[in-house]
Amino acid sequence: MAAAAGVVGRLHDWQPLPVGFRPVFRYRDRIARYHAIGYFTEDDRRALERMLTRCGEPWQLNHGDPLPGNMIRLPSGEWALLDWEFTGLFLPGFDLAMLSVLLAGTPGAADFVSDLASRAGHEDAYLVNLAVVLSRERRIHLQLPANHPLRLARLPVIDAAWARARERLLAAAGRRSLVPARG
Repeated sequence: MAAAAGVVGRLHDWQPLPVGFRPVFRYRDRIARYHAIGYFTEDDRRALERMLTRCGEPWQLNHGDPLPGNMIRLPSGEWALLDWEFTGLFLPGFDLAMLSVLLAGTPGAADFVSDLASRAGHEDAYLVNLAVVLSRERRIHLQLPANHPLRLARLPVIDAAWARARERLLAAAGRRSLVPARG
């Protein structure tokens, strides 16, 4: 967990040329789409919109697909990322949200990742990313046949993670941001 967070953290600290990368998707459009098909309630949508206003535009470079299979340990002992097809600008903490969801069954992983995002001062952006990633994962797993082993194993974990994240999101949307939006 620490190695994965470390390798994506180094990427997040890199400042690419301004024209080198673009936003990967539009958060507002994705939220509206997931709201329209029932993955977000009206309260969720309002909370996410409020958080997006506070967060500003996507500006942090993220890998976009930090699956454990997209990481390799080098002979030096350092870790490197592979498969850069989804790399681009996101709200801060997208990769951390992905790691949190991917490792949701790993004891302590969600708290570890959430603490990293909070210490970096990006809790609001992390929560928006977490909501977007969890809703996408929920959609993917609900499309599997009802008796599919992956659906049976992962959907309860994803739903429990969403219940915790939703509670945090709604609470955070009700408070004022302590960190001004960048941009």
